[in-house]
Amino acid sequence: MSSIEWSKTQIEKKNYNEAITVLTGLLKKDRKNYQIYFYLGIAKYNIEEYRESEKLLRKTIKLANDHFLAHYNLALCLEKQNKTPEAIKKYKQTLRINPNYENAKKKLVGLGISFSGLQKENSEKSIPKPKVYKRQLQRQRRQLQRQQRQQILLQQRQQQPKGLDKYYNWKYKTDVGCTIIGIIVLIAIVIVILVLLAKNGIIG
Repeated sequence: MSSIEWSKTQIEKKNYNEAITVLTGLLKKDRKNYQIYFYLGIAKYNIEEYRESEKLLRKTIKLANDHFLAHYNLALCLEKQNKTPEAIKKYKQTLRINPNYENAKKKLVGLGISFSGLQKENSEKSIPKPKVYKRQLQRQRRQLQRQQRQQILLQQRQQQPKGLDKYYNWKYKTDVGCTIIGIIVLIAIVIVILVLLAKNGIIG
């Protein structure tokens, strides 16, 4: 279970402070994940920190505009702060994205909004197309590509002959040894030549 899923479970169990602690830590590491903002906003709402919840849910919508639950919960939050006109707009936006969401319908009816009028309004407005979370998808794609490359490299290493590494080590050591021997032989030749030249009185 991921940390986000664990936090969601804690919210369902009404362990809001535990969820807030974990989600706040996650947010410091990843500020592009709309789910962290969403569940943190839900937890803050349930401990009556409505202003903070509003900020988090607005950030969720900024990252994921078609997240109907973010719109709905933001409407709840606005209603708690007596921002009823804006709350009504968010309930309507919820139904534009998900026309079958009964909770939003009930809320609007409770606020005196005619549902028949709302259906007409929705039919006149085009339902927004789901926003593709480009940055998040690109990041996930890059992570997947890196994992695939790592798996390919691991498979290639596993498929190599067992003695291949030993062969390369032996070859390297042999090449180094041959180079050293060559240098020693060259020095010896130079010394012999100098000795012969000295004996013949050519030098010294």
